[in-house]
Amino acid sequence: MDKLKLDFSKAATIMHYYGYTGSACIPMAFDQWMKAQKVKSGEYVMFIGSGGGLAFGIALFKM
Repeated sequence: MDKLKLDFSKAATIMHYYGYTGSACIPMAFDQWMKAQKVKSGEYVMFIGSGGGLAFGIALFKM
């Protein structure tokens, strides 16, 4: 978020609630934001996951 110059309030994080959940953190965080109505129609949502080493996966969706 620092490198993107975006406020951290725009990033969903759940580790402080559930601890390390591995790849399940992405749908868990998305579900949390959907229930809190933080995602609105027409907005972009980016999912970013990282694994061991330097493996990353990114997907961008328009809601």
